[in-house]
Amino acid sequence: MSHDTLLDRFNQLDPQAQDQLLAFWDFLLTRSARTPVSVMKPAYREQIQQVSRWTEEDLQPIEEAAARWQWKVSSG
Repeated sequence: MSHDTLLDRFNQLDPQAQDQLLAFWDFLLTRSARTPVSVMKPAYREQIQQVSRWTEEDLQPIEEAAARWQWKVSSG
C-alpha cells in the first residue's frame, strides 16, 4: 500500500478515530522496539550450574534417613 493511499484513508477518518489510530501505531512501534529479555544471562546460568552438583554419594545419607522415617498423614 502506498503512502498516498494510507494518507488518504487516514484523512477520511474523524479526528477521534485519527487519534485512536495514532495511539495504536505508537503501541505497535513500542512493542516492536522491545528486545526479548532473557530470564538469565548465559554467564549467570553457567555460574549457577557450577555452584553445586549433587552426586549419588551426597544423596545416599538423605535416602537412608528417608527410608527410616515413618511418615504418617494426619487426618486433620
